[in-house]
Amino acid sequence: MPTPTSTPVYKVSGTIRELSSRAALAGATIRIGGQPPSSCIGWLGCGNPQEPSISATSAPDGSFAISGLAPNTYFMEVSLDPNQITGQTYAVLHQLVAVPFADLMIGEVSVSKLSTDESAWILKLNSERGTISFPATKPIVIDEFAQVQARAEAEAVASGAFPYGDATESIFVKRYAATSGVVNQGIAGGVAALTDTYSHAEDAYFAEKKNCPNGNWQTCTFAANTGHYLNLSTDTMFAVGLGESSMPMSVGAPCPGLYAFAGITAGFGSPARMAGAARIAAALPPAVR
Repeated sequence: MPTPTSTPVYKVSGTIRELSSRAALAGATIRIGGQPPSSCIGWLGCGNPQEPSISATSAPDGSFAISGLAPNTYFMEVSLDPNQITGQTYAVLHQLVAVPFADLMIGEVSVSKLSTDESAWILKLNSERGTISFPATKPIVIDEFAQVQARAEAEAVASGAFPYGDATESIFVKRYAATSGVVNQGIAGGVAALTDTYSHAEDAYFAEKKNCPNGNWQTCTFAANTGHYLNLSTDTMFAVGLGESSMPMSVGAPCPGLYAFAGITAGFGSPARMAGAARIAAALPPAVR
């Protein structure tokens, strides 16, 4: 009788670098495991590879290797912070990785260092999802792919390369939706504002709660004066990109002197859940400026 053959296993390797500086990032945690279930909620449920998972830590030159992976499609997470919920200083990368019947070299993997404002903004957003959103929703993190597009949108609007408004928002939401960071039938949405600080932009979004009966985002009708609150409160969101322009709007542009802010939201869920969230994920009307 022939001896049964074991399933072949292979290796995934690459190098972690900071997106802007291209510096190697040592100490990053790379985890590869199963895709989260479609019923998951929040980043803790949707943003982490399912067990069994395999992890590695990047070396001083940013390199890493994870062995023992059978051919399959996996969910990969790359993080730099010990606790992303209480203090995020780098974006978290979420990506699908398809391991063939061979070792896979994925090359350079970029992760963005967050600005002081971006780190403070995600803390404020999570606080408001827990205290203002009704019902309260679970914490989320800044996602690498969504962050790249949110930053690009904010800079494009502030520079005058793109007009401020729904059409521009839709362009950058679609760019995020086309990345490998969108998993399990995810759906993307967005918010935008022209104001002086990220805090005032966030306050304007959540002030829309008063326009929802009993402040309930689950039963509230999507409208121009509720959409931002719905988008940032929904439990179908597990991550977000939060972009702030490095320079204010130029003279002659709409609202000169104000900064452009953009949020790209990353949704996650089954077809039924995501169909219910589709009204929220549409290109949203601009916030009151």
